[in-house]
Amino acid sequence: MRGPPVCLRKLTSEERSAVEALARSRTAPARRVERARVVWRASWGETPPSIAAALGLDAETVRRRMRRFNAEGLAALEDHHRSGRPATEPSRLCRRLRTLRRWSHDEEDLEPLFP
Repeated sequence: MRGPPVCLRKLTSEERSAVEALARSRTAPARRVERARVVWRASWGETPPSIAAALGLDAETVRRRMRRFNAEGLAALEDHHRSGRPATEPSRLCRRLRTLRRWSHDEEDLEPLFP
């Protein structure tokens, strides 16, 4: 289903340089780079369907990214908070992995005793 027409607003010089740098980045998170590439192409007048085809996205995703950038500016390139289970505390996870590793080694050590 095709969404309503959307046009990207004019970028400020600060936004333009930040978006261009992020769109060309090879070390930034992939989602941020993808969003920046959408905005960068849209700033040059490309249409959502042509951007979608070039980047392997759905045209509605491109429209959504453009609308979000129009409303939020550079903040739109960042990830929003997602609902769901909170991230596991790394130290707690490491303790659990060490415990599981000990259990698995203990069982392996006992196998030769009980053929």
